[in-house]
Amino acid sequence: MFAPAKIDLKDIIDVLEGDYEDELPDDVSRENHEMFMSKTIPSALAALHEKNSSFLVDFVFFVSGSRCLPYSSGNPTFALKITFEKSKESDALPSAHTCVNLLAVPWSVYDNDVERFMKKLNEAVSYGLVAGFDQA
Repeated sequence: MFAPAKIDLKDIIDVLEGDYEDELPDDVSRENHEMFMSKTIPSALAALHEKNSSFLVDFVFFVSGSRCLPYSSGNPTFALKITFEKSKESDALPSAHTCVNLLAVPWSVYDNDVERFMKKLNEAVSYGLVAGFDQA
């Protein structure tokens, strides 16, 4: 009633929103972050879903604390935000802040290497499922 029974890749892509800083370090361009949002993260999510049919639900849970996405008509401002953190080491795992539906990645965005990002994201989501708050 409040959310679709199934999450597909397009549903997630539609709610991804980049949180861009105005001022970037010299070695990082806005285009790197925009490429991450338009190519790297969609490609990684698609490949991880192909390997594991529950990955999209696990990803949404990791970022939002919920196993579903709301219908856009019921919650038009809902977004899964991606922020690019200066303080993260370039090879750090992505981290999530479920209170604000946020995924934090390093400024470097793993050099937009889809395979490298897939490995890091899969590891972070796996840790979240094992050690997260879903331990009832």
